[in-house]
Amino acid sequence: MTAAEASVTQKVYLDVSLGGVPQGRIVLGVFGDVVPKTAANFVEL
Repeated sequence: MTAAEASVTQKVYLDVSLGGVPQGRIVLGVFGDVVPKTAANFVEL
């Protein structure tokens, strides 16, 4: 399966700040159908 064939099952985000000043949000797509156990572990972090 390629990344083009996989679908994002969940999204997680990281809020980034520098010196206490919010800079933005990074949104990551998780491919839970491809690697379900790894995806679940990552989402739990």
